[in-house]
Amino acid sequence: MKFPTMLTDFDEMPAIKLGEYTLTFELDPLGPVGQGVAERELRETPERQKKATEELRNLLKGKILL
Repeated sequence: MKFPTMLTDFDEMPAIKLGEYTLTFELDPLGPVGQGVAERELRETPERQKKATEELRNLLKGKILL
């Protein structure tokens, strides 16, 4: 299965093994609990996310100098 949200053509999601635990990426949207944590603890809102994504794109295009 290919992952359309990734920039690569991975057939399998990358994972990190730490002892008996395996950490993998989750590409599904956050559920209500995760969304609440993101808003409360990280101040992550759809508006901030959109603005940050636009700023990152501009940085990658070289339009903003650091």
